[in-house]
Amino acid sequence: MSKIVIFIIACIMVSSIHALSITNVVQIDKKFVITTLPHNVIWWEAQLSLNGVFADITSYCYLGRDPMECVLPSVPECDGFRGRVSPNLFIGPTYLNFAFNCTIVA
Repeated sequence: MSKIVIFIIACIMVSSIHALSITNVVQIDKKFVITTLPHNVIWWEAQLSLNGVFADITSYCYLGRDPMECVLPSVPECDGFRGRVSPNLFIGPTYLNFAFNCTIVA
């Protein structure tokens, strides 16, 4: 009986990773609004990318709510967003990428 329970829990954990995704990134002037599915993820890190090079913007983000908001002092050129998130406390963090072109704001 306990093996069945462990198997069911493992299946639920694996399916929660599979369904994890960034659904949208919206830029409003110097503010980014990032939405995910599911909506209750745990954010560890936020980064903008340009040609495979990542810039950490975590210190400019409000990580405790969905959608996550990041307000930057200036917006550099970028071609993507990468977030390090966990779907729950029992599964370690994973990186999610979202193709997105920034509008440069000084």
